[in-house]
Amino acid sequence: MENVVNNNISKIIDKADNILGCKKLKETLELYSDYIDLKLANKINVGNYNCIIECRSNGNQYKQVIDVINEVLIEKNIVDGKYITLNKNFVEEETKNKLYIIDDEKNNIYKNEIRDMIEKNSQNVFIILVNREDKAENTKIFFKDNVCWNFIIDRISEEEKQEYIKNKILKNNFKIKENSEFIEKLSSNKVFDIDESLIKSFVKATKNNVTVLDDDYFDIENNVVIEKEETGKGIEKLDNLVGLDNVKRQIHQIIDYMEVHKKRGNMPMLHMVFRGNPRNR
Repeated sequence: MENVVNNNISKIIDKADNILGCKKLKETLELYSDYIDLKLANKINVGNYNCIIECRSNGNQYKQVIDVINEVLIEKNIVDGKYITLNKNFVEEETKNKLYIIDDEKNNIYKNEIRDMIEKNSQNVFIILVNREDKAENTKIFFKDNVCWNFIIDRISEEEKQEYIKNKILKNNFKIKENSEFIEKLSSNKVFDIDESLIKSFVKATKNNVTVLDDDYFDIENNVVIEKEETGKGIEKLDNLVGLDNVKRQIHQIIDYMEVHKKRGNMPMLHMVFRGNPRNR
């Protein structure tokens, strides 16, 4: 029976390999699983099962991470079902063996009441979603002894997306023609658009009995794949600045985002907040 449980846990944790931006997720999940076993066996008496998910990416990978953690907790009999998202409400009635999600950016739970709520419901597990490293550090105060498990979702690199595209193509029994450029072009998009593009291409290829995808066959325009346009001297000046790697990355992401919507004909409204030393503005 124990071998069956361990095999199930391994299969659940293996799902982390398919979540982009989560290079260390699998390693953290394995440690989390081992910790649960030790705590259940009374071999360790510190810490708890509560977690912080630090979302540095704008995608929806956090939902996949929550699902995997939820499955691990169900398999270990720590929680008894699907997680519950807390929006503008507290855990008022006495419960146990539940997984609660608190989105720190969207809910209206008063900060000074979160810790009390978590302490009063110690037989449940809580996950708090945050979007910055410093926020994650400050959020630990809501947990007993300031201890929790930290799962990090990084921004997805172009290399990760290209590898993701190649694996998707190969897993669906297609091949990639040598020197094809569509993978690089496709990787400039969001993961949602990449998946949509691949599905369309797989359908067309299957209907036409095509097994090798290349630039001519891959309908880039219909699949909402865009070429990066020249962005002028402003971007050149930005790229020549020393440091500011995060700022550069964000501005390039904004430009890519706007170009996608420009091609679609529905330009979005963008609001921005600049933080830093006001003396150097």
